[in-house]
Amino acid sequence: MRIANLNYETIKVIYYIKIYSMMKHNFFLFLVLCMSAHAQAQIITTWAGNGYRGNFNNPTGACFDKQGNFYVADQLGNQVFKIDTACINSVVAGTGYPGYNGDSILSNNARLKQPVSVITDSIGNIFIADGVNCRIRKIDYYTGIITTIAGNGTCGYNGDSILAINAQLHYPNNICFDRLGNLYIADWGNTRIRKVDKFGIIHTIIGTGGNNSTVNGGLADTTSIGSPVGLACDTFNNIYISDGSFYKIYKYNYITHLINVFAGTDSGYLYNGDNIPATSAQISPNKLNCNLDNNLYFVDTQPNNRIRMVDSAGIIHTVAGNGSAAYTGDYHNADSAGVGYPGGLAFDNCGNLYISTNNGIRGIRKVALNPACIDTPCAQHLNVSNSIIAASNTISIYPNPTENQIFISNAPIGTTIKVYSVVGRLLYTAIIKYNKENINTTTWPQGNYFIEFLYLDGSRELRKVVKY
Repeated sequence: MRIANLNYETIKVIYYIKIYSMMKHNFFLFLVLCMSAHAQAQIITTWAGNGYRGNFNNPTGACFDKQGNFYVADQLGNQVFKIDTACINSVVAGTGYPGYNGDSILSNNARLKQPVSVITDSIGNIFIADGVNCRIRKIDYYTGIITTIAGNGTCGYNGDSILAINAQLHYPNNICFDRLGNLYIADWGNTRIRKVDKFGIIHTIIGTGGNNSTVNGGLADTTSIGSPVGLACDTFNNIYISDGSFYKIYKYNYITHLINVFAGTDSGYLYNGDNIPATSAQISPNKLNCNLDNNLYFVDTQPNNRIRMVDSAGIIHTVAGNGSAAYTGDYHNADSAGVGYPGGLAFDNCGNLYISTNNGIRGIRKVALNPACIDTPCAQHLNVSNSIIAASNTISIYPNPTENQIFISNAPIGTTIKVYSVVGRLLYTAIIKYNKENINTTTWPQGNYFIEFLYLDGSRELRKVVKY
């Protein structure tokens, strides 16, 4: 124990000397920031779920896009949901019935089968790891059309250096993009990390296909990694992989192509404390994510029931969860709350953390890592607390379903109306001048659309329209 403490203290001193050397001209500011960081509690709340901004069956992977919209893959619900910045919850993919009914159709008419991960690119396209369908699906930001970009639907492995749409995947579990636009896939059943490059060609970059762990600092494509259940990319294009079979997290260096153990130990997976080197910590890792400072956060799943973070000095900390499988602790410190069965992790534009959970309320918990930031999604000042906004009885929208034109009548003069596609693309906007508005829908594809009414008193209303 004395040796372990000495190692940690040595690392901690080096860590603070490094920070001090970077801020040596602002040492007083450094002290103030450190004091503030220790004094500021990280509060946890329920942000969505159990009817509050929507219901979920088994929320797993989650993400925010650049505009602040939140997406969550509901694995057992076979759908992907979106909560936009006005707190409106809608389905962006999946009918709720498991299966596969083809591509090149509107995403909310497409069947998914246990989607486990969702991410977006810089444009706003949505990508889904459609797990049991053994495919990676893409929803086009402009059209809302879904296509397969990797996986031919046959679960297995048929080689690399081929078009990704002709390749076999085996229960893809997680996906991420690097800064160069390459897509990485945690190909769980094949015990590999696959890369789809900008030409649509698939490659194995990590793993040999052997279900064991031989990570020792060697070349990644000659190393076995066990069962990859989590995947994250940092801003330097390095990749982090969680191994569900051997209870470790690995780091792949983008420059050297070498892979090392980043967290976890051979001594077990039961929680053995915090504020120690991550490579001495016993963990049961699952989904991963990096924040804007490139600190790695990960789900330390059953039986540990925590969210952990590894800082730049390689020290591990608990961010949320007290180890209990219960759902407790809202409006209290996150590390004293019960965060049972945690799933995926997401960060908003302020750096606050969102956790999908599957015990008690199947929903989303928020940890206010940056409570001073007001640019948070679904902010309280919007005064919207549910996924269903009460509809006005005075406004008339007809015909609905429609084919060529929508007529809106009895809307108050001065009201702003906005029409969005199912994936949130703004298609039409206008200000009501004569209590009515006509909208030509001839060029719109078939599917669901949303009309938002923004009233002069600051309130808002959302209506759904179907184009056939």
